[in-house]
Amino acid sequence: MYRILMNQGLEQQLPFKQPTVRGKVQLIPCCHDYHGKLSVEFRIGITKLYVLKDIGEFARLMADSEYKSYGAKLAFYHHLSAFDKESAPLAAFLVDIMKDFQTRGGQNIYQYYTRNDVRREIPLAGVQLDRFMGIMEESQMPFELETVFTNPVQYTVQEGEPPIPLSVIGVPSGIRLIARSMPMTEGAVYSYAYDSDAGIIYRTSLDTIRRVRGFRTYMNEQGGNSVFIAERELSLFCRDLLPELEKHYDVQIQEFRPENYLPDQAQFAIYLDMPEYDEITCRLCAVYGEERVMMSFSVENDAARFIDMPSGSISQKRDVQREMEMDAAVSAFSRNMMAKANAGCCVRMWMRFMNFCKAAYMHWKSWERSIYQRR
Repeated sequence: MYRILMNQGLEQQLPFKQPTVRGKVQLIPCCHDYHGKLSVEFRIGITKLYVLKDIGEFARLMADSEYKSYGAKLAFYHHLSAFDKESAPLAAFLVDIMKDFQTRGGQNIYQYYTRNDVRREIPLAGVQLDRFMGIMEESQMPFELETVFTNPVQYTVQEGEPPIPLSVIGVPSGIRLIARSMPMTEGAVYSYAYDSDAGIIYRTSLDTIRRVRGFRTYMNEQGGNSVFIAERELSLFCRDLLPELEKHYDVQIQEFRPENYLPDQAQFAIYLDMPEYDEITCRLCAVYGEERVMMSFSVENDAARFIDMPSGSISQKRDVQREMEMDAAVSAFSRNMMAKANAGCCVRMWMRFMNFCKAAYMHWKSWERSIYQRR
């Protein structure tokens, strides 16, 4: 208890006890990326920077507000008030990350290190990586980062997506995609892309890029960031992937016409029947010019849906995605109305269904304008 009381009193005095140091100590991070696995070490000082050789000891000194000399140019009591405004959050981060290690207890954190000086470097992954990058983004403090392929580069962290050019080039029997090479890593919530030319690490929510996340990972794993897509796969590419790529990349198309591979626009016909006073049945039909595809479902058996859909339906002719979305919407409405069915309410059910059809028509017309704008 005596030690606790002494530390409490010392902590209250420290902001005023070392005026020559107060608000001047810097913590400068230096990061290393080993094939997507990030780690960080620090230098500490005011006019001269010293290597922080033991981060665990530093965290203990901070927790107990203890005094330490690093050399002729730096000796101070370890308290947040000693650090400048950019470095104080980093000092608190180091204390918290070591506390987290002790809480999880028993497992040696240093076994994850990849360098020899294990006490001076800590791994960054998941939530800890997100927190570190959040601190650097807020402070806009430049810091060094080196990868296995590059020398140390000065970076700042910026919120947003990286401007990555993507060329879509028509070649015999397909297309070739060529994207700029940009190393990336991921935390728990964010993705990080290193633009060494601009000196910027782009911090992007994983939810924002979730529809192109797999594509980015795949492209980064390819030598030269180039991939070939065969002609038989172009319908899927143009319908499902290209619209998403255009939202996240600077897409340049050369000698290739995506509109030639888009699926035909489906129209829909709905057949209603009332076999019983308190029952309405519905059949949905996709119409492609003179061709019709019946999609059958029943509220008792969802597995019966698409029983009339022929094999090989994902093709250049069929817009299967739109068919499934429309069928799901009609099916959901049918289940809801049938669940509420009782004597005397069928007229209301008919009116609701007709209102639904009108709303669905307006929705799909809007959808057509967005999807088929190239045509």
